[in-house]
Amino acid sequence: MAPSPAPRTEHQQCLATVNATLTLLSRFTSALGTSETNYVADISVLDLLAKSATLIKAHTTKLSLLMINKPFTPSAIRKIVDTMSSEALTGMASGVQLCDPPHYTQLLHDEVTQRVRRVYRELQALMQEMLVLLEAMEKEDKTVVGRDTLASTGVLWEACDAVIELGKFGLAGLVVVKAQQYRNLLEDAISELKEWVEGDEDDDEDEEDDAESFDGGDDESDDIGKLLSGSGSLPKSRPDLKETAELAQKTLRLISTLYLAVNKRRLKGLPALAIPENARLDSAMNELKIIPEEVDELVSACYDLDNEQARARIKAVVDHGKAVVVQLRKGWKDQDDEFTAWSSRWEEAIDKE
Repeated sequence: MAPSPAPRTEHQQCLATVNATLTLLSRFTSALGTSETNYVADISVLDLLAKSATLIKAHTTKLSLLMINKPFTPSAIRKIVDTMSSEALTGMASGVQLCDPPHYTQLLHDEVTQRVRRVYRELQALMQEMLVLLEAMEKEDKTVVGRDTLASTGVLWEACDAVIELGKFGLAGLVVVKAQQYRNLLEDAISELKEWVEGDEDDDEDEEDDAESFDGGDDESDDIGKLLSGSGSLPKSRPDLKETAELAQKTLRLISTLYLAVNKRRLKGLPALAIPENARLDSAMNELKIIPEEVDELVSACYDLDNEQARARIKAVVDHGKAVVVQLRKGWKDQDDEFTAWSSRWEEAIDKE
């Protein structure tokens, strides 16, 4: 009869638990990239995610204290890690799976996925650090020094706080914040374009002086590139581009007012939506997100002195703005209201530009 295997030590049991948690985290992380979601009507997904994130913070606080106080107590570490895996991590994974796009919007689903992915990543880093220290302790290797445990735990807490924040915001709060972020990007681009158009009065003279000073040496290649790019300011020799840039500024200011009106009249106080309205909201938010990206391309076209491309980007920005209006013209109960009338006037104004 073969002898029974020797019972595992506390260190070995703790190592096994940490490794099992790392495997679980890897599986949960991989699942974030899938489209498998299941809606359950009587479960508040954001509450579930927030509670799970709060538990992870509490458990990792205890783990952090155990890791910085020597000697380690593997039995205590194992118990905390095991509890965290079976409760908090499983709860968070369930929350992601329950947050299906048709019922919660693609926007919220993507935001949940992004924030939970960060929690998993930072928790994996902490578990890896713990693994290294446990293995060193088992080998009685005192030369191994872990990272700054408190610092790495702090990063994990920030990731958990971002998930908890979603529970406080809700969908309504999230879309308001997102729309404002997109508008801020737009405003930055407007300021940048305005500065480029105004430039310095002596820019052209400076460019001529700089051009005469070039001797073709390699050291001045960066200066040549800067002049050729036209990114310093609008050349006075390009009245066509000046006209386009001025049109762009007028158009972008009108687009900026659209963001303000949408936020005030459609997004603030957003009700719980049915599936068709969720699709409308997703579509509108996607257009609001694309507009700053198009504006970046517009500004780049101006810097490249490409008038034709700049004009094309202005048209694209207008088209996306009109697409927002199409989705949000009527209220969430399919009714005409103040925004409905305002949006018609807005379209007339932007078509005159």
